[in-house]
Amino acid sequence: NDDLTLAQVQGLNTSSNEITPSINGAGTVLFYASDRSTPDASGVAPKGGYDIYVLVRNARDEPWRGPFNCQNLNTSSDDRDPEITPDDEWIFLSSNRSGGLGGYDMYRAQRNYPANSQGLRPEERFRDWKNTAAISIVNTPVNDLGAGWDDNNGLLYFTSDRPGSPKNDTDVWESPGSPDDPSSFELPVKTGAPISTEGATALSEKHPDLSASGAFYLQIDAKDGGLGGSDIWVTSKTSQAVPTLSEWGMIVFVGILAVALGV
Repeated sequence: NDDLTLAQVQGLNTSSNEITPSINGAGTVLFYASDRSTPDASGVAPKGGYDIYVLVRNARDEPWRGPFNCQNLNTSSDDRDPEITPDDEWIFLSSNRSGGLGGYDMYRAQRNYPANSQGLRPEERFRDWKNTAAISIVNTPVNDLGAGWDDNNGLLYFTSDRPGSPKNDTDVWESPGSPDDPSSFELPVKTGAPISTEGATALSEKHPDLSASGAFYLQIDAKDGGLGGSDIWVTSKTSQAVPTLSEWGMIVFVGILAVALGV
């Protein structure tokens, strides 16, 4: 899309690392992770490693407020890769906190206050979370991180370097289930071609993300047709009525995003 432009999000960036953003469908709530050492907009100090933060606004044409530290999601370890569900009720995250299986593990949490809570500012409704729980069946002793949630089909996509992925590399995996019950998720399988690749020419696929329209974005390292390094690509289901592993269409390079984001 030659009309696409990119700009920095006011109030988000610092001299530290800001990564893995997730915005809600209304465009009024933006989560991301940062290893910043400075307090948030309300004076709350970071807990250590990467913490998850949120920016809020009342409408798309208004400026962002924040960032605010999502204290109940964060630990002294890395807590990152937030992924908000379309109903704004649940959030997925990755963490290498103690008590996990090793590396990064996948968790989900529930918002502490309902969307229609009276007398609360938006930042109060979206920075407070509860019932953080591991999605045990998808976790392994290696790295399982970076959720992409397909709400239409009830599928959790994520990145893993578990056995079955290319040696010393990552693939996209998927598990059906529901965020309201972590035990409902099933044993993950590798997402089919063209998203995950196999054999001697296998590449590293990571950071899946789905749009409301069903577009599936991901990063792929050193894929022919890209600009080099890790670029952003997109595909979509050929039939939304048939949510099977093999129903993905042609994968397409997203040029301007890869250039501007420098990923």
